[in-house]
Amino acid sequence: MINAEPLRQISLKRLLASVRHPTIATADRQGKPWNTPLLAAIDRNARLYWSSHPDSQHSQNIAQNGRAFMVFFDSIQGGLGLYLDTTADRVTDPRTVQEALNLLTKRIPGVCAPLPEFLASEQRIYRAVPHRAWLSDVTHNDSGAVLRDIRVEINLDELQNVAAVLDPL
Repeated sequence: MINAEPLRQISLKRLLASVRHPTIATADRQGKPWNTPLLAAIDRNARLYWSSHPDSQHSQNIAQNGRAFMVFFDSIQGGLGLYLDTTADRVTDPRTVQEALNLLTKRIPGVCAPLPEFLASEQRIYRAVPHRAWLSDVTHNDSGAVLRDIRVEINLDELQNVAAVLDPL
């Protein structure tokens, strides 16, 4: 693993701030994959939160095996990507649900109902906790052609350090 350099930390911060809809990949008990974009917010400890219906395929898969792989990818800013191997679960603690709703509403004002209305709805809050993380490492030639495109594992402390200094996303 490598520690992200300051320039990479800036890129990571920009990526987390600009990509509102990362993809989440899950699998069911038989290993059948499912991938979908969703609105997510990250807290100061690099935990990710989103709202989903419990009957959604990714929610069902998380209930079955508690694993998810998330990708924040920005194809416009040079193809930078953050890849996260996580454990995921449905949040049941009302205080944590409220914190997640606050984070999501700061991301996109009005996207979530107030807590009493949210709890009465069918939507639920889910959380992913990263256990491994990688960043894109892409090298281009002068004309923009890709010469190398790999993923470089980063220390989770680097991700947490960036998450800790982000405005609430």
